[in-house]
Amino acid sequence: MKERTKTEGTITEYTSRIVTMARRVDCPHNSPHFPDALLKQLLIEKTSISKATWFKKKASLIYYFEQVNRDDLIEKLQVMKPEGALSKSSNTSGRKKKSLTKNEEDKVRFELEKMAKSSNTWGRQLLSYTECILLTGMRPIELHGAKLYSSSTEFISEGNILGDYSGNWPMLHIHNGKQTNGRSFGIKRHVDLSQLNKKQLLYIKISLAYANSLETPTGQSTDYKQYYDALRHAFSRVIKKLFSGRSSFISLYTYRHQCIADLKADDNYSLLQIAAIVGHGNDLTATEHYGRKKSGRSREAKVQANDVDVAKVRPLLNEKMNNITSHKPH
Repeated sequence: MKERTKTEGTITEYTSRIVTMARRVDCPHNSPHFPDALLKQLLIEKTSISKATWFKKKASLIYYFEQVNRDDLIEKLQVMKPEGALSKSSNTSGRKKKSLTKNEEDKVRFELEKMAKSSNTWGRQLLSYTECILLTGMRPIELHGAKLYSSSTEFISEGNILGDYSGNWPMLHIHNGKQTNGRSFGIKRHVDLSQLNKKQLLYIKISLAYANSLETPTGQSTDYKQYYDALRHAFSRVIKKLFSGRSSFISLYTYRHQCIADLKADDNYSLLQIAAIVGHGNDLTATEHYGRKKSGRSREAKVQANDVDVAKVRPLLNEKMNNITSHKPH
């Protein structure tokens, strides 16, 4: 095996892409034809992926072929051109922005702070929502029903089981948004907020109050779907006012992506801990689909994972890649 000169973050990204491609290949990992099948898979996908994605997958395959000593396939890949791939991704999720530059983040915050001075706009709701999601990584739909607990006494008094949580207080109790389709590790998760400052905690409290009162700026009550649709449409209007081009695809969900990128950029967090914080069922999802480590930034303070939840997350990344690389074709 050749010496690795890539950063751990780059290796993780390469590994994730190889694991994803391996799922689509109808060939055993220990077959001598498996590396060739991966190369064919890239060619099959070429017409449906963007040129940027093509280059990322190409680099990932070169890395894998280095691990299995297939210099012949590396040579084939190196001369392949991106012609035939799409100029831009054709799917909706590919157009959505998965990170915020500091300038974008500051510009949106400044606009929402201006709006928040008036009670008859969506500014106050949007400001608290964006700050809360940026801090906690919650899906926007998860704010409704989420609750902040200040102490173990308060938590137990409402019929909760203390054994579900091992962190400090205050704590955020969240119903996992994707648990019904198996994309999360259970019905609920708990996030340790004890390291956050008063301002950060206030944003979370305010956003939860808005999400659970379901009142529009004009004081009308509605259900959460209608409330959230109105909220995100209001946010879309703000973004279109401020930006054009790629930045115009910033959404409330972009703030979840950025939170995950911030956590990935912090060496104090493992992929399992990040998955537990944001409600992923395994440690592969954030690597495949969410903001990249290089897009992450440091914050005043960050939320902490609940060890009880961490233990429920499936460690797929290393397991799957080890399975692939341990069965070198012979």
